[in-house]
Amino acid sequence: MTNFVWRAVAAGKPIIGVSINYRLNAFGFLWGSQELAANGSANNGLRDQRLALHWIQENIASFGGDPRKVTLFGQSGGGLSIGKQLTAYGGRDDGLFRAAIMQSGSMAEKWPYNIQDPTAYTTDLYNNLTSSTNCSGELNELECLRSLPVEQLSSALNITDTAVFTGTGLGPWLTQVDGDFLIDPPTESVRSGRFLPVPIMYTTTSDEATVFGFGGRVDSDADFRAFVAAGGPDPSTVSTIDILYPDVNAIGLPARYSPTPEDDKTYGAQWKRAVAFHTDVVENTSRRLVLDAWAKRGRKAYSGRFNMHTNGGSPRLGSPHGVELSYLFDSVAGEQADGQYAAMSKLIGLMWASFVVDLDPNNHGGECTFFDLHDLDNAD
Repeated sequence: MTNFVWRAVAAGKPIIGVSINYRLNAFGFLWGSQELAANGSANNGLRDQRLALHWIQENIASFGGDPRKVTLFGQSGGGLSIGKQLTAYGGRDDGLFRAAIMQSGSMAEKWPYNIQDPTAYTTDLYNNLTSSTNCSGELNELECLRSLPVEQLSSALNITDTAVFTGTGLGPWLTQVDGDFLIDPPTESVRSGRFLPVPIMYTTTSDEATVFGFGGRVDSDADFRAFVAAGGPDPSTVSTIDILYPDVNAIGLPARYSPTPEDDKTYGAQWKRAVAFHTDVVENTSRRLVLDAWAKRGRKAYSGRFNMHTNGGSPRLGSPHGVELSYLFDSVAGEQADGQYAAMSKLIGLMWASFVVDLDPNNHGGECTFFDLHDLDNAD
């Protein structure tokens, strides 16, 4: 974050950047048994984050910071975590932050979208873990797991093919509705208003899903319907989506990319169709649901969509998940170090800093403008 912080300081909007560590995988999100419910705690990774936020409140003044002006900021998994902090304890305000920036992830993202029974899923994961470590059937399975050498436990957790997306390597251990830190399912928290309605900024990229794995080629109408059905909708919904996302490359994503014969051979003739649907179902739907919930409560909510490419990136990827980070952190290289790429890098850094300092991304002196959904009836 060094370049981002220095750019903000140079623009007269000084900020302090704080990065935090938290437990991942089963170390942070182990769940799946009655013993854990009685003697453990779910969502320990999120609790680690919460503890770090308390530390900031207690100590940031010693670094010249103002504990009343903390803004949470994260992308992808970081955005998911921030969403969970906004709904923590039913949206309770512990005075830990005054605003939040979410990029390609929030509390309303249904991730992994293709797990239809989270309770059964985590139970199976836990049973597989205890079985593979010979802790299954022990009087106290949790203590057995705790007593294992970390190398043995890590080896048992090194799962690469998961129900998230086969072959992606994304870990299978997820946040849980535990009745404490997370009281409701994420989308229910948003719909029922059980969230902390601080000012937010929520951005996605134009072609999020070009870098997501689909678990195989999407080559035909049947392939596309099977891909949609894997997310759990009923047959009627699958049929509706089949109509709403027609097999027309011109309206698929990336919008300005025409697949080559080699692309069709590798990814399937309906790959752009799948990218358009997956970008919406995983990212855009979440963004719109969250921003709409904030706007309905009359709270400040800014929406943004990033549509730039990366230096040397394949045109097939368009503006994929994570593309904005090199711009935000002023790490563009090569041909992007000059011209419009450098200008965009400067602009996006100033907009983010403007939101942190002024709670408005538009006090940056440039030409680009974010929408405040409170002031608009219809906006993307």
